[in-house]
Amino acid sequence: MSSASNSVELYMVLSNKSGRQNLGTYLRTASAFGTTQVLVGKYEISSKLVGLTVPRALDD
Repeated sequence: MSSASNSVELYMVLSNKSGRQNLGTYLRTASAFGTTQVLVGKYEISSKLVGLTVPRALDD
């Protein structure tokens, strides 16, 4: 059995990151864990939002 068929893809999703140094830390951590892709979002999601639906703030 080839190891490629058993591989797991690992993604890191970042939202509201601050500072270049923080981004560097996140990327080094992602690399250490073998992350496949890093996705960086630009939206701020308030902890005050209630409900299970996607907030309207995420719509462009």
